[in-house]
Parts: sequence; C-alpha cells; structure tokens
Amino acid sequence: MRATTGDVFSLSVVSREYKILGFVRKRMKYCSWRRDPQQRADFWTNPPCDAHGNLQAPHVAGVRGVATADMVFLDGATFYCDRANRVVGHAPLGFEARQSGNPHHYGRKWNCLLAADISGVVAYWLYDVGGTTTAMWHMFLQYFVLPAIAGRPRCLVQDNEQSHMDPIHRVLVQAAGHIIVHTPIHSPDFNMVEWDFEQVALYLQTHMMWVTSANLCAALHAALATITGVINTRYAVRAHYFVPGAAEYRPYLG
Repeated sequence: MRATTGDVFSLSVVSREYKILGFVRKRMKYCSWRRDPQQRADFWTNPPCDAHGNLQAPHVAGVRGVATADMVFLDGATFYCDRANRVVGHAPLGFEARQSGNPHHYGRKWNCLLAADISGVVAYWLYDVGGTTTAMWHMFLQYFVLPAIAGRPRCLVQDNEQSHMDPIHRVLVQAAGHIIVHTPIHSPDFNMVEWDFEQVALYLQTHMMWVTSANLCAALHAALATITGVINTRYAVRAHYFVPGAAEYRPYLG
C-alpha cells in the first residue's frame, strides 16, 4: 500500500473497509472455480416446485416466481470474543503494530442461529452449548422461525450445510404451509444472513472496548438489534433479488 499510494494503512482499517463495502470473508475465500455455475444459474431460472406442485430436489429448486418479500433467509454462526478484540493487535493508522492480538477462537463462544428477510430480523437464537447440530436446527425452526412467520406461506432459503439438509426439516416446514429452498454450493452471496453476520461482526469490532467474554451475549443482542430493513433491502438489491420500489434491479447474468 505504501508503494502504491504513498500512505500507510493498518490491517484493521483495510478489514473494516471490506465489510463496509459489503464483501464477506466467505465470498473472498471460496473462489469461483469451487462453485457450480449451472446450479447458480438454476437458482434464478428454476421455480421451487415442479408443474405438479411438488418441491423439486435441492440441487434443482430455485426461487423464480417467489417474491423477495416472501423469502426468509436462515443460517448460523459462532461468535467468539476474538471477533471483537482481535483488532487490538493491529496498529492505528500510520503506526507499526508492536503487540500481538488475542489468538483465534479466544474466550467464550456463543452460537447464533438467525432468520431474516427484507424487513429485518425475523427470529434468532443465542446459545452457548455445543454447535449447530441437526437437532438444534430443528428446534430453531420449530420454536423460533415457524411461530414468527405464521400467517402466510413463506419460502425459507438456507445453505447446504449437513445439519440443514435432514429431511425432517422439510417435513416440519411443509406441514406449516411453507417451503425450503437451498442455495447453490459455495454461494454465500445468495444468503442475506451472511451479510447480517458481517454487520454483527462489524458492530462488535466497533464496540470492542467494552465487549468481553462476560458480556458477549448482551453485545450480540445489541448488534442484532441494529439490523434493519434498510440494511437487508440494500443487500437484496445488490444480490440480484427483485425489490419493488428499489432504484435499481440487477438480474443475475452469471
């Protein structure tokens, strides 16, 4: 950066600017050659159900014909205290770092299961026991998501993680009058919750001076409260979802 621009930037500044611009780490980590271009195209061109009204296979079903306002995006993430204070080891702007930050996965962890749509957060569950298993995901759907979206049919969009693919989830969701569609493999840019988790991480880093292992749960509650419909609508427009009244619609072109 010094050779290119003549200025010195700390890593924390560069990382924060990436988040502000909307880049998530997974989008940079998983290169395009690891994705299936046909699955990504099918996600936009195929409807979720066939001509007989039966839900199609996960690798075939898409979201064509489903209004963005009827979609609910779901995913899970684990937050450690280092998500907030790892930047302590970086230097301020223009100075060289002389002290290392906390190690990776430092401090107490909290798992966050989140459901969101273009109006904001639909439901979330914070717990500090174990990870995201099939049973935990099923409980999240049954006791948090489905009661929150009762009233009209919705389309639940989630990724291909093993704990999300169990057939019992589809049976539960269909019994409540909804459907499930899975995003293509290695396509986190199609899931709104990935964007929301980066906003949560940005909030934790912005308030890193008071975030500790003891109050990490309270900090996560405060961070999730900042996710609004404006933020999620901005993501939807950038991620090729059609939003009525939006200034610009960008169809997926490959």
